[in-house]
Amino acid sequence: MKRFYIFGILAVCAIIFAACNSGPDAQAPNPLLVSSDPPAVTSKSSLPSKVGNQGPIGRQGPQGISGPPGPGGPAGPAGPAGPDGISTADILSNRLCTSGNFVSGFDHNGDIICSKVSGNSIASPNCSATGTGVDLQGCDLRNFDLKDANLRDAILIGADLERAELNRADLSGAILTDAILRRATLLDADLSNANLAGANLTGAGFTKADLSDANLTGANLSDAFLISARLSGANFTLADFRFADLTDADLNQAILRFADMSDADLENATLSGAAIGGAIWNDTICPDGTNSDSHIKGCEDHLR
Repeated sequence: MKRFYIFGILAVCAIIFAACNSGPDAQAPNPLLVSSDPPAVTSKSSLPSKVGNQGPIGRQGPQGISGPPGPGGPAGPAGPAGPDGISTADILSNRLCTSGNFVSGFDHNGDIICSKVSGNSIASPNCSATGTGVDLQGCDLRNFDLKDANLRDAILIGADLERAELNRADLSGAILTDAILRRATLLDADLSNANLAGANLTGAGFTKADLSDANLTGANLSDAFLISARLSGANFTLADFRFADLTDADLNQAILRFADMSDADLENATLSGAAIGGAIWNDTICPDGTNSDSHIKGCEDHLR
């Protein structure tokens, strides 16, 4: 009985199997059943990456090369006109020569020099003349005897007075720029307010002479004798006093800036209020009788 039941079941299964294989799709193989390739495996690395957070900003790079300068701007407006100048005529209007004279040049102070006119030419000065304001410029007066002469305000520019005798002569206000007075004697002469700038006074004798307020800028007074001379207020800027004798001289308020006082004798001289900046002290006898070489500042701290 059991065998009959088992065979019956098998028969039913066979009938059902045969019916299934006889359908329209019986020949189409199932790809999942017949494929010999293994199923594709998806890798994690082939999947799209996830976007991360933005990183920090990097450091600033170096500055680039400067470009060429731009074009210049337009010119500014013109400034206002300056004041009118002074004409030569205005300058000379109050300093014209008198009738019969001709302007022949200018002296050290810029004042005009007048010369006499004869016909169409300038007359030569009368070198033997004396008197107030006489024109003796360029005259050869070597060895002349001019004792007690009146040469007040005289023009002696470039005149040669070497070894001339001018004792007690009145040369106050005279113009002696670039004049030569080598070895001339001017004992007790009056040269107050005279202009002797650039004059050669080497070895001249000015004992007791009056040169107060005179201009001796750049004058050569080497070996000169100025014993007891009155030199107050005189301008001796850049003057040469080497080996000069200035004992007992009055140099109060005098200007001695950059003057060369080497080997000069200033014993008992007075220099109250004198301007001595830049003066050269070298083996100089100071007013107090000491030698400048014994002091750091020469005679500056040893004046009277």
